[in-house]
Amino acid sequence: LFFGNELAPKGYGWIFPKGERANVGLGILGKKSGKKRAINYLDEFIDSHPKIFANASAIEMNAGGVPVAPSKEMAADNVILIGDAAKTVTPMHGGGIILAMESAKMASRIVVDAIEERNYSAGILKKYEEEWKKAYGKKMGKFLKLRSFLEKLEDKDFERLANILEGEDIFELTQAKFGFFIKKLLTKAPSMIPLVKKFLIG
Repeated sequence: LFFGNELAPKGYGWIFPKGERANVGLGILGKKSGKKRAINYLDEFIDSHPKIFANASAIEMNAGGVPVAPSKEMAADNVILIGDAAKTVTPMHGGGIILAMESAKMASRIVVDAIEERNYSAGILKKYEEEWKKAYGKKMGKFLKLRSFLEKLEDKDFERLANILEGEDIFELTQAKFGFFIKKLLTKAPSMIPLVKKFLIG
């Protein structure tokens, strides 16, 4: 994974090796990426690693927008939204396949009930939305706060975090556990506490 506002504003780049091939890409926050498009940043990213990509060529290219905040409404009369349609993407990294599968499980149970009752009104289908928000709503809200915090950081701040955090710390952050994170910053990077208070606590 590669971070830096010159590389990918408010996002990150990646190289995932797959034998003789690799999945290479990056994500940026569209409204804050300046005049350049994502493909321009990707080209520059590849050009900056000539040893890695010296004899490489593109086999396939995909692009698209990724929502970063869940829809306020996920069900209505005759309609249930899951996956990207419901914007159920983890705000931290833009991954959504696991949440989409979990959403599908929840939705399928409600749909079975609706079919058995022959009732496809919002009154029945909204049970899916309620179940989803009970399971993930609070965690997603925390992730959105953490994302807001990270978006305010400069590259030098990311470097400081990289020196402070360990592998297990990153995992804890992906579980929306922030208490230890704040304690570490209090002792090792106190100058960042005002930002933490504003975006994670406030």
